[in-house]
Order: sequence, then structure tokens, then C-alpha cells
Amino acid sequence: MQMFTKNFHKRLIFAVLTVITFSFLYFTDNNNKEKGVSGYEETGVGVREKGADAPFSRTPTPVKNNQPKTNKDKTEYKVTYVIDGDTIRIIKNGKSLKVRLLGINAPETGTPGSYRKRECFGMEALAYARKIISDNNVSLETDDTQSKYDKYGRLLAYIYLPDGSDVGEKMIKDGYAYEYTYRYPYKKQKLYKQAEEYAKQHNLGLWAPGACAEF
Repeated sequence: MQMFTKNFHKRLIFAVLTVITFSFLYFTDNNNKEKGVSGYEETGVGVREKGADAPFSRTPTPVKNNQPKTNKDKTEYKVTYVIDGDTIRIIKNGKSLKVRLLGINAPETGTPGSYRKRECFGMEALAYARKIISDNNVSLETDDTQSKYDKYGRLLAYIYLPDGSDVGEKMIKDGYAYEYTYRYPYKKQKLYKQAEEYAKQHNLGLWAPGACAEF
């Protein structure tokens, strides 16, 4: 009788422990399902990662914006004079300001007052620049990879016409200027190099056969 009683007690204890174990697993599983499987739990006022020491956040972590920063000035400025194929003069804040186009180099004109000799297609580049820029308003964009001003005090910028076209790209692509990198790569370097390659392949402007024969 004593042996039976002992066995009965052991079986009873085992059964109770089994019920407790399964009950614990059942409620733990349901609790995890309510919290979801994403690694976050709702708190009523926000979300936080699972775990007692997880940081609390009222809003999900924002997605980083990888869009490149732009320094484009939407203001339009009156062009008062086209000096050569890569330099113009505008009115900004009531003052006259020289602007040197970034990423291009047009041939020198050798005009009076210039300290450089005339180069192949210099006058043609000047005439073309005046054709597309003169009597227009333009907008400007500086480049954080380059200095804002050169040693002559000229503002360094990309120049855009009212229709949004890029003057520098147009000058290179139509064969009136070279792509030009000064010390460090600039934002539009790849685009301008492609424009120069296009002009070469199509024999445009200064790339035309015999265009610079006299030089």
C-alpha cells in the first residue's frame, strides 16, 4: 500500500509539472504572436525593439535620403555681357559679377585686353556663346566639390537657360569648348566628358577636319 501511494504521488507531481510546462509554452507563444515577428512591439504610443533594454521610439527609424545635394539657385539673373566662350557677366544683387562656367574650357579669343593669344575656334566659340546666352536670363548652380570663386574673383558655376538647358554641356557637345577638370573631379564631369566624346565622334565645331589648320 505504501509503495502504491508513493508511485501515485510521483505520477501526480509529474502530471502537474507537465501541465504547468505546456501552459507556460502556450501563453509565451501567444504573447509573441501578439507582438509580431518583425522584432518590434507596439506600446500604445509608439514602437520599440523587443527586449527589456530596447530603446523606445515614437516613430519608426527614418529612411536615409541618398539624393545628391543641389546648390541650384532658382533666381534668374540678367546676362549683361558674354566675355568669351566660358565667361559671362551678370547682374546679381544690383552689382556686376563675372561668372566662369564650371567644367568647360573654351578657346581663347585674344581680343584686346586679353592676356592670352587667340586660339583655334576662339572667336567661333565666343560668337556661339553670345548667340545662345545674350539677352537671356540665366540661373546658376555652384558645386561643393569646387571652390566658389577662382583666383580672379569670378564665381564658378553651372549656367542654365530659361528652358533648363545646361550651357556648359551645350558648348561642349556642339564642339565649341573642351571638357575641363581643374584638380578635382566635379559633379558633372561624366556628363561633360560624354558630351565631348559626342562632338569628337560627329566632327562638330573645333573637332571638324581642318577646323584648326591655320593654327
